[in-house]
Amino acid sequence: MTSPRLLEWAGQPGPAKVLAAARQRLEAGHGMAGRPLRVSLTAEERDQVGKLLGTRWVLSGRPVGAKTLADAVRSLGTDLEALLTSYGGQIRDRPAERAAAARQAEDERTRAIGVLTAVGVPAAPARTWVARRGLPRARSVQRHALASRCARV
Repeated sequence: MTSPRLLEWAGQPGPAKVLAAARQRLEAGHGMAGRPLRVSLTAEERDQVGKLLGTRWVLSGRPVGAKTLADAVRSLGTDLEALLTSYGGQIRDRPAERAAAARQAEDERTRAIGVLTAVGVPAAPARTWVARRGLPRARSVQRHALASRCARV
């Protein structure tokens, strides 16, 4: 459970920017180790973030360290992922989403080729046609529907 005070902190403009950058990194499939978060903060926003990271960090002028942020949140009894989920909803697995979308697109192309070859179109021209630009996007089911209409003709 994320404390109300931490959620109140997260709702301020500076922390919201920092948490958005942390969310983007996690959703891209990267951990919180390594490079600092890429976020531009005004002096006021830096002071807001400093309420969690400390005065020493505010005065240092350093960027927001991803691991430092995660450690500071953990020191308050929760982890960064729980805070991000409480503040902005479930963290998405974007690499998995892209992989699933690519699989769906390939499955649709394969089905479209199958429809065309089933009515006697040779496989090579069917693959070439299905890969053409200008056809409906794969994954939209429209490419398969178009191939089915062409097969009926």
